[in-house]
Amino acid sequence: MKNVIATAALVLAATGAAASLWLASADTALAPEPAMLTQNLSGTTGVSASAVYINTSNPTGVVKWPGSYVYSTTLAAGQPCSTVDLGAWSTATRVIVATGNYRKCA
Repeated sequence: MKNVIATAALVLAATGAAASLWLASADTALAPEPAMLTQNLSGTTGVSASAVYINTSNPTGVVKWPGSYVYSTTLAAGQPCSTVDLGAWSTATRVIVATGNYRKCA
């Protein structure tokens, strides 16, 4: 019985160490980045769609921006945004929309 407990403790310790190493190497988000399309969706391979996944390990930035148009020439359209402060593990569901030099979070 003593050997079983010692073995179980060793397995749990090894599992915990592996999980710690995995989490330590994770960046600011554990979700994959969106696929980068490198060719037309019809493609030439006979499939209806194709994509290539590239992990750049760059963190995703979310901008806090109002929901009404505000003048800006530096904020890129399509950037994830929120009209309120987001807490840890929150998901941004809006993006910056541009009209001329005006931007809003929609």
